[in-house]
Amino acid sequence: MELKGDIIYSKALWVIISGTNTNASEDVVSHELKRAHDQLQNGLNHFKDPNKECEAKFKTQVSDSVFKFTVRLKRFLGLDINQAWDFMCNYLLYEFRGAEEGLQEFIGSETRTTVLLSDIWLFYRSERLFLLKCINVLLTFHNDKGHPYQVGFNC
Repeated sequence: MELKGDIIYSKALWVIISGTNTNASEDVVSHELKRAHDQLQNGLNHFKDPNKECEAKFKTQVSDSVFKFTVRLKRFLGLDINQAWDFMCNYLLYEFRGAEEGLQEFIGSETRTTVLLSDIWLFYRSERLFLLKCINVLLTFHNDKGHPYQVGFNC
């Protein structure tokens, strides 16, 4: 699954830049911050409202069942379809607990689809919080010479 938009995995970014759980090099921190620059700069305004033009293009790139599920997810999250797709991809990559075959079962059953939508919604909400935590780290430590990644925070 290829990401269609510009959504980063905020939890992983927070783990890297907070310096609490890893000892990433300054180069890695600077690279990740550059990759996430737009999302960090725009904050929660980075998330876009639904767009019909994007939806028409997206429909030509995926199967019917995936398109229908992603449209439901888009409505559930209140996002542009490409961003909804990116959140689904990140959820499946980082948080989904199951095999690919299990995913097909989830999409094939209405009850399980509802559970999957709820799980992705919780993931989306946590990603918004981790984005805010990332912004908090940057604002708190950008002038702190004692923070190991302070130089990277000023990029």
